[in-house]
Amino acid sequence: MSEQELRHQLRSLREQLEEQPALSLREREDMHALIDRIEDRLQTGDTASHSGLTGGVTRAAERFEADHPKVAGTLRSIGVALANIGI
Repeated sequence: MSEQELRHQLRSLREQLEEQPALSLREREDMHALIDRIEDRLQTGDTASHSGLTGGVTRAAERFEADHPKVAGTLRSIGVALANIGI
């Protein structure tokens, strides 16, 4: 998956978060913060200092798996994309 596809997945995740009324405010804030960290990393091109982004994405996917499988699936795709571009 390319960086462009990753950006598309991030936009898709933002849209999915807005469509999920069952998410708590804390869950939304945590997810938006994670998305912002990924986008910041893409913006700066800093692949060396990932400080657990992939792990954070994986943990979030596991947390959402049961109640929000579509969100979890998108998170897993993002995790794969991050690994593919070296983050």
